[in-house]
Amino acid sequence: MTSFEGDTGPYLQYAHVRLSSIERKNPELLPLPPPSEIDCSLLTESQAREIAFLLGSYPDVVKTALKNHEPSTVVTFCFKLSHAISSAWDVVIVKGEADKTKAQARLWLYLTARDVLGAALRLLSIKPLERM
Repeated sequence: MTSFEGDTGPYLQYAHVRLSSIERKNPELLPLPPPSEIDCSLLTESQAREIAFLLGSYPDVVKTALKNHEPSTVVTFCFKLSHAISSAWDVVIVKGEADKTKAQARLWLYLTARDVLGAALRLLSIKPLERM
């Protein structure tokens, strides 16, 4: 129950905490440009595309969960998103990226993932943590 490995609540909280820390660790990239000015074509890695795909599917996940009265649909989404984020850390790097525009696009992706993961956790009555 308290393990950070596997599909557990602490694993989801840890994913949210890591996403929250990326903003604190990259103040030089802030403030981010408005979403309409983010060049998403710079997110070429398959891991970034997977995260973007999952983020786009979130509204449908919520609709399905509400229609079928199955919160497990949202839980499954949270784990898929958390696993995709974990797979992206070593490839979709923000800190140390020489191209500031690319780093900002990556940061925007991670912050959007944080917001969606946080919303999904709150939907499940779980308070997302900023620090552990």
